[in-house]
Amino acid sequence: MSETPEVISSVISQLWRISCTDETAVFSSPTFTELENSCLSVYRRIPGSRLDQNSTADSIPNELQTVLRNFFRWKGAPWYDGNVCTANEAAQMLHQTFLSKQIIRYYLVPLDRFDLQSNWPSSHDDRTYVSFGPNKILFLNSIELDRLVNAQALPRFGPNYIFPTRELGEFYWLLVTGNEGATTISFRNWLRIQHNLSVLTRRAVPIFRPNFPTPIEDALFAMLLTFVKSLDNLPWKPFYVPWFYSFTDDLFADAMHAPDPSAMTRTTIVSPGKQFKVPDRSIKFRINGREREALRLQWRQLKACQHQVSSSKKNFNMLTKRFFVKGLVENGIDQLISNVCCIEATLQLHTEKNRKNLMKRYLNLTNDAEAHEWLDNT
Repeated sequence: MSETPEVISSVISQLWRISCTDETAVFSSPTFTELENSCLSVYRRIPGSRLDQNSTADSIPNELQTVLRNFFRWKGAPWYDGNVCTANEAAQMLHQTFLSKQIIRYYLVPLDRFDLQSNWPSSHDDRTYVSFGPNKILFLNSIELDRLVNAQALPRFGPNYIFPTRELGEFYWLLVTGNEGATTISFRNWLRIQHNLSVLTRRAVPIFRPNFPTPIEDALFAMLLTFVKSLDNLPWKPFYVPWFYSFTDDLFADAMHAPDPSAMTRTTIVSPGKQFKVPDRSIKFRINGREREALRLQWRQLKACQHQVSSSKKNFNMLTKRFFVKGLVENGIDQLISNVCCIEATLQLHTEKNRKNLMKRYLNLTNDAEAHEWLDNT
């Protein structure tokens, strides 16, 4: 990483000397405007920076100011409460953020009513932690949640962004991690415009639109194939996912609105003279080495199928995954439709060239020639 430009260090040092505790006053100050102009001057000349070389203040209205505000809200500054880094450290971090090529994306997915029980109850870590691919199943208390989502910084974005860590502690979570390219400032503006246009022009019913981003959908699909309840244990769902929360390590990123903690299920505990609510973890699964390996195997097989699809050796319809996961979050007739669509996507139509291979696989899995013949003639 190159050395921090002197002009950036100098302006941030001036910001650090402002005797003000109101961010609105700081962000409307001449010093902050000077920082914007300095960033435009410096980073437009650096190839590959997140400020396009053709960018001007007019071509990215408010976006540069927005990412700089986000930077100080995530990183902290003297006009906020809490521990503050030095001006030099802030300048160095800002420089690195402008030149970053990759960011880490995190998806935090609550597993409502889900509980893991180890065969070794005395081992807390073994009971509460499972990994498969870039995904982890974690049991998190409020302190761990606070640290994970950087909850200390979120109030700086406004009251609608404060993560309710106290209400959401003591649940199990799916944590999905992946790398993304760091977007340019002008691309952020383009994404915002595209989103607004899509909201205004949305007309058709989005039949094939997924409920979750692909990384979450992949992880949930592997979990649903592993954590299977017995047929007489209704409902079939091994857990519930009312929403997901996304964040990154990008200091230019916007914060996501806080999730709704009331969507999570709680149960009432009665003790002498009082009663109180605790997280519901009533759907229990044993987890040992065999189950861990089964989950990892499902993940590897899914990735292998996806590779075959991308290499034109398709023997698995990705809509199977989509509708299987949609059944997890749908109810009533919508869940039935999702399940039927999942079966149809898996078996495909008679005219599909891969149906023959799928029927062979069905016969191998079931070893039931009569059922195979009936299905093949359906």
